[in-house]
Parts: sequence; C-alpha cells; structure tokens
Amino acid sequence: MNDKKNHDQRIAIYLGYFGLAPFVVSLLTANYMEDFQDISIRGFSIYSAVIISFMSGIHWGMALTYNHRSRARFVVSTVAPVMAWAGLLFLPLPFAVITLGAIHLAGLKTDAVFFSASEISLSYRKMRLRLTCLVVGLHFLMTLSIV
Repeated sequence: MNDKKNHDQRIAIYLGYFGLAPFVVSLLTANYMEDFQDISIRGFSIYSAVIISFMSGIHWGMALTYNHRSRARFVVSTVAPVMAWAGLLFLPLPFAVITLGAIHLAGLKTDAVFFSASEISLSYRKMRLRLTCLVVGLHFLMTLSIV
C-alpha cells in the first residue's frame, strides 16, 4: 500500500510541475513571437484563472469531505475564482495579471490556514510552495512583458 501511495505522490508532483507548461509557453511566446503576443497574454491570464478555480475547488471538496470549518471553506472556494474573473473583466491587462498573481499568493496562505498536517501531506505542501513561487514569478515576468 505504501508503494502505491508513494507512486501516487510522485505522479501528483510530476503533474503539478507539468501544470507550469502553459504559463512558461505563453510567456515565451509573448516575448519571442510578436504575432502571437496578444493571444499568449490572454491565454496566460485565462489559464491562471483556471488554475485559481482548480485550487479553490480543493477547499470545496474538503468542505464536502470533512465537516470541519465547512462554511468558511465553501466561502473561500468561491471568492478566489470570482475575484479572478472580476480582475480579468474589469482591470487593464497588466493589473489583471498582477492581481491574478496576488490571488495565487493568497491561495497559498489560505491553504496554510485551512489545511492541517493530517489533511495534506508534507510533500504536497512543499510542492505547493515551490509551484506558487514559480507561478507568481511568471506573473511578474508576464507583467513586465506587457508594459
């Protein structure tokens, strides 16, 4: 059973890092393929909002699975995607990209507050920290590309 758990954790880690690919490809395309800059920036922003929604959905699932702090988890799982949507809809693009990066950081803090060590493994928490730092850095670089 332990081998299966380790195998599953490795797959989750690989897939987590693979999830950076759309951010990296969009950033590189925006910087080095001028004809595709607009669509790359839009793709980057949309993917960012999708990932925010995906990560927020974890809280919704945890609220359904555990009865601990479920009301707060339902609220948290809904607020971040709505903020991402509003940022994309109402803010100028550089500010929207920075806002999305800030929402990713807020999600990391939210996870730290809501998830106990028994709910989420140490390997996941380490990966989450690394991925969030990379994602926020990529948002910063994309913002520099836009302005």
